[in-house]
Amino acid sequence: MKTFKLTALIGLLFFSIISCTEDDAEELIQEVTGNYIKATIDGQVYEPALVTGTLDSSSIILAGVDGISSNYPQIAIGIPPNADPITYNYPSDTLSGDFATIAYRLNDSTSYIFGRGTFQLTKHDKAEKVVEANFQGFLYQLSTTIDSIPLSGGSLRVSYN
Repeated sequence: MKTFKLTALIGLLFFSIISCTEDDAEELIQEVTGNYIKATIDGQVYEPALVTGTLDSSSIILAGVDGISSNYPQIAIGIPPNADPITYNYPSDTLSGDFATIAYRLNDSTSYIFGRGTFQLTKHDKAEKVVEANFQGFLYQLSTTIDSIPLSGGSLRVSYN
């Protein structure tokens, strides 16, 4: 009888996993990691389904993509690895060489970079490897400094490894 119950339980678990939709999988990934990046970009709410954080020798890279089967849009945020909570003002703080960067890629041919606004690092727990921040301003298209799109209500919480 125990074998039958165990087999039935495994069967139900397997069925629930394989019947999981892409949206369910993305939601599950977000719930497990607790990571999120949210912003309104050019009037559209953007919250990538897959968000991850990685520490390298020169920065912490926080990245998000829209979905499992889609590569775009993408967002990448870099912050100094030893940064304490601080507010960066753009473009003035870029002259110091110690600042956060935001890049947004809409598709293969359209990319933007943060050029004006504020990025407020509200938490950086170096022991737990978690960052939290708020940001707003304007993203400028890489091919020109004239075309810009607004970025508002930006917030994030990402753990990194």
